[in-house]
Amino acid sequence: SALTGIEGKFIRASTTKLGRLTFSVDNAIDPSLADLTARILPLACHAHAVNRYIDVHSRFEYGTVCHAFCAGLRHVLKEFYVLVCQLEHQFTSEQLSLQKLWFYVQPTLRIFALLDRVVSVLIKTHSVGGALLNVVHSQVTAIGGSGSDDDTTTILRFLLRQASAPFFEILGHWIYEGRIDDPYDEFFIEEQTLEARSDMMEVYDESYWHRKFTVREEMLPLFIAHMREQIFNAGKFLHVLRSCDMDVQTLLAKQHAAGAHKQADSQVPAIEYMVHAREYTAGIELAYSAASKVLIEHVMGELQLKQRLMS
Repeated sequence: SALTGIEGKFIRASTTKLGRLTFSVDNAIDPSLADLTARILPLACHAHAVNRYIDVHSRFEYGTVCHAFCAGLRHVLKEFYVLVCQLEHQFTSEQLSLQKLWFYVQPTLRIFALLDRVVSVLIKTHSVGGALLNVVHSQVTAIGGSGSDDDTTTILRFLLRQASAPFFEILGHWIYEGRIDDPYDEFFIEEQTLEARSDMMEVYDESYWHRKFTVREEMLPLFIAHMREQIFNAGKFLHVLRSCDMDVQTLLAKQHAAGAHKQADSQVPAIEYMVHAREYTAGIELAYSAASKVLIEHVMGELQLKQRLMS
């Protein structure tokens, strides 16, 4: 019962000022049993902290990345409650001792201690969107480099893959369509509202495109930081064409027909978090190359830049 957050006769629950659940064992309990019980109870506290994070951060204002991360945490919690049910079944069958219980929960205790630490950092730093992905990724890097057990690494990578899915969806719209669909400000590229197109002849200068899109470093995930320039320019090139009322999808389809690019619909699902960066950076490089070629062909071909300069 304590593992599900319910106190009993000898194990009493209390809440700290920060809202964390804590347990205390009755002094009348045999010291050896009390010590063993005290080792198990932190698991209940960690699980409660994770559950509390999910309850608060599932609200719409925290954005799609946070929602996906909470969905992943729910899956992990579900597996935890299945374990508790299995332990309870053993207990009712008189096959479970306190020593066995401690043996069974140790791997789960390590996992939830780590998850508690992650959500605590997220709460303290108010991280959402790309910043949330950075917190989780830094934990994956730390665990992977410390030679820790594989279970915690697998769980964190699963959560990172879940949480990054909405981010990569926004990324797909940017590098394949040249538009930012980011209602919760989770993406690392921000579009500024500048002068209307009808006023560009009077107000346009060389700084227009530098001011049009800006990079928010705090929202840039570390695992794609090395591709920042390609991502930024791929979307900007296509946005320039969209601003000229060009059909971007048709232009990209021509590149696809030439064997230089794949269509957006077939590429967007392929971009997802992988352990090895090269597994998803290939699609980004392909999108950047295609956007570059489409823009150059439009400027040099239809707009006849060379002929205009010669004239």
